[in-house]
Amino acid sequence: MLKNIGIRGRMILLTLLPTLTVSILLGFYFISMRFSDLDRNLYIRGEAVTTELIAASEYGLYFDSKIILQNVTDNILNYPDVRMAAIYDKNGDLLTFTGRIPQVNPSFFKENADLITKKIFMQEGSKNIQFLAPVISRAVNPKENNIDKLYTEKDQRIGWVVVTLSRENTIVNQYQAIIATLLIVIIGLTVSILFGLRLGGDLINPLFDIINAVKRIKDGALDTRLDGNPPGELKTLEEGINSMALSLANSHEEMQRNIKKATRELRHTLKMIEHQNVQLDIARKQAIEASEVKSKFLANMSHEIRTPMNGILGFVGLLEKSKLNSLQKEYVETITQSSKSLLSIINDILDFSKIESGNLVLENHPFDLHEEIQNCVMLFKPKIIQQQIDFGVRIDSRLPKMVSGDALRFCQILTNLIGNAIKFTEEGGVEICINLKRILNQQVEVFVSVCDTGIGLSRTQIKKLFSAFSQADLSTSRKYGGTGLGLTISKNLVEKMGGKIQVKSEINKGSCFSFTVIFDCENKIDLSYPYIPLKNVIVYDRTIYVGKMLVNDLEAAGVKCMTQYSETDLLDTVVEHDQFDLILVFNVLPPMQKLRQSLIMDLQSFSKGRIYLVANGSLLDLCDYSSDLAIQNCINYPYKIQKLAELFSGRLDQNKENITANEEIVNYDLKDSNKDKPLILTVDDNPINLKLLTILLQEKGFYPIEATSAKEALLLADKHDFIMVLTDVHMPEVDGVELCHRLRKISKYKHVPIIAVTADIVDGRNDVLLKEGFDAVQIKPIDDLSLSLLLETYFKDINNVKAVSPWAKQLNDSDSLNHNGQNIEQKLIDLTLGTKLAGGNENFAKEMLNAFIKSLPDAITEINKAYIEQNGKALRDAVHKLHGGASYCGVPMLKERLYVLERSLHTSDFIIDETVIKSYKQFLEIYDKTVVAYVL
Repeated sequence: MLKNIGIRGRMILLTLLPTLTVSILLGFYFISMRFSDLDRNLYIRGEAVTTELIAASEYGLYFDSKIILQNVTDNILNYPDVRMAAIYDKNGDLLTFTGRIPQVNPSFFKENADLITKKIFMQEGSKNIQFLAPVISRAVNPKENNIDKLYTEKDQRIGWVVVTLSRENTIVNQYQAIIATLLIVIIGLTVSILFGLRLGGDLINPLFDIINAVKRIKDGALDTRLDGNPPGELKTLEEGINSMALSLANSHEEMQRNIKKATRELRHTLKMIEHQNVQLDIARKQAIEASEVKSKFLANMSHEIRTPMNGILGFVGLLEKSKLNSLQKEYVETITQSSKSLLSIINDILDFSKIESGNLVLENHPFDLHEEIQNCVMLFKPKIIQQQIDFGVRIDSRLPKMVSGDALRFCQILTNLIGNAIKFTEEGGVEICINLKRILNQQVEVFVSVCDTGIGLSRTQIKKLFSAFSQADLSTSRKYGGTGLGLTISKNLVEKMGGKIQVKSEINKGSCFSFTVIFDCENKIDLSYPYIPLKNVIVYDRTIYVGKMLVNDLEAAGVKCMTQYSETDLLDTVVEHDQFDLILVFNVLPPMQKLRQSLIMDLQSFSKGRIYLVANGSLLDLCDYSSDLAIQNCINYPYKIQKLAELFSGRLDQNKENITANEEIVNYDLKDSNKDKPLILTVDDNPINLKLLTILLQEKGFYPIEATSAKEALLLADKHDFIMVLTDVHMPEVDGVELCHRLRKISKYKHVPIIAVTADIVDGRNDVLLKEGFDAVQIKPIDDLSLSLLLETYFKDINNVKAVSPWAKQLNDSDSLNHNGQNIEQKLIDLTLGTKLAGGNENFAKEMLNAFIKSLPDAITEINKAYIEQNGKALRDAVHKLHGGASYCGVPMLKERLYVLERSLHTSDFIIDETVIKSYKQFLEIYDKTVVAYVL
């Protein structure tokens, strides 16, 4: 601040500042002490007046004489500042008053009904102070004529007195104190200013002469000289400036001579630079042309790559329908998934190259805007259910249904933003709002916002968010994957559609992306909604967004809705208005906000309306939960409004009976085996894998002993002498590798074959396991043929090794796995394949399938938990365990999805990136279809 103040101002300021500081401190002290004295005197005067009123009113209260009491209050009013005096009886009833009407809260007398001690209460206001005190009788009772009873046994309260004092005089005195203090401060400051000006005149004027001389020298007047006679040190400064001016003049002349010389040299240099600029301009034009050629080449090559990729996908699809064995089918499905992933990346590159080269052209065709939005949202339903997040879509009821524009590009923008919001939101919710901004000249401007409660972005991350091939930061890229083109493409598409995209975000507080697009629309706007045969609906909402979404859809369809947020309000409303057609109960999973059974029973008792449970769970889990609550109907979200209308109209049945199974699981009993047969130790944490391995080994004349953990296997290894150990690699606590190390430390197992059984077929994994001490690696699924070959490798001289069964050889025959012409349920559940994998035992195959389906809920819970916690290794272990079970149960599509997911986790080093998320979503989709196919 002092940098912008001159010397004169600084001198005055430094003279004025001490005086001002002392004046303010003293003034503050004086005013505070004066205020305190005035307030204290007012309180003392109030207490004195109240005490006097107590003494004067005691006699009148004994004789209940209002005349005496009135005289007392009238006399009290003559005291300074007294504005009201009043006397109450012992119960708080007003007897008499003088002055203003008393303003005493009746509850005061009730709260102090038992008070019999002398105490003065004060109630302060902005303009008045009210004193309240009880009138306590003395030891003498003046009403008593009998001298023996003249003195009472104890004091008693006979009434109350109230005195109100005005603060007006005190406030006036306070203002007077403030004015006096200000006058003193102003006088002191004036004296200080005059003193400072007098002092500055002797020093500052010569200094200003020096300053002006320096300015003239700076402006080029090097002949400037000072000839004044300043006091003290200023004389030395004046001589120094004159000497400096002389030196500058000499230097200036020398500089002029050098400039002339440098100018001649510079002219020669400029000619050379001009020649170089011409060359640089030519190089720049060549670089621009090369960039354009590169962009066109990239666009053309992306298109050229995409064309054969589409051919690959088409012919792979035809190949998938042909006669293939299980291994060939896995290869085909792997090729399909890899091709689709590659095609998605190529599409992004193609779109980006088209945008960069200016070849992207938007189409303009009529389409149903509401339908396209719902279709985009439904793509993410498995992911929403899997992540257990709150998810709501609110479409403005004024938004026209039919518009003209590029529906594909609009969906591309919306899908990209929704996918990012869900991907980066581990808990909380995502809300999509599509609103009508304006309609003008047969065009409609749509405002879309996608908000989430995810990890959020910093300001630095937002600045580079829409740059090509970049993401928020490196850790996010490694964790979530992606090409970094999605938002860049979306931004360019939005701008081409006449809009603008924006983002607001904070770290750990979520993000909100919003954009506008413009579509053409007809003069006649269709706002029709599906008919829903409901009049009154009550909503019990425990969610953030979903409840608002459904209420918005119902109200748009003409249904009157009432929302309650607590059980008490819900029950009260249902009791008062029993004409509700429907009761919607919203919940969010997890954690399941538990609904009380009594609440559902009360709703069913007081209302005849149907009760629907709405939550973000799979339909199977949701129906189980609603069944426990005695609710017959349930809805999971997101949903399509048309499906919602059909459900509420009774045309769509979504009860538990349609999606759950009623078969009982039958346990399989092993036949007695000869204890003298060769012992083989089988170790696996999946009981289904153990059971299948046991059956296959028994059929070949061996006696397998099962262990479900490495710890159990080590105990069995001490008790028995096994000729072979078959162990799974991925097991909890102690894995198969560590088990192998510990077995090798036991002398009798140093040369016993230890086989690693795993579904992990990542390149190089087998070599790693062999180096760890395993004799061989057996890839799941283990069928009869592969097991026979393994046993024959190590036990060629054992006579009881059975020959390979003829049916097992057919396992690799392409004719045995022909699914051409089968429906989706048969592909999902293949009992023929399960029978072959179970050694030809159909009953055992069915039992294995039943046991596998029964184990799915726990396995899915474990997988979902690991996914939500972003624990890649735990997810790999859970997927690997389920993959092992699926390998033997005749569920080829589910096994294939588990294989793809496990392979994706290995490829990403157990980081849950975009590829893993995509594989995970595909797995959940096949899981749901497999459960439904099993039920049907």
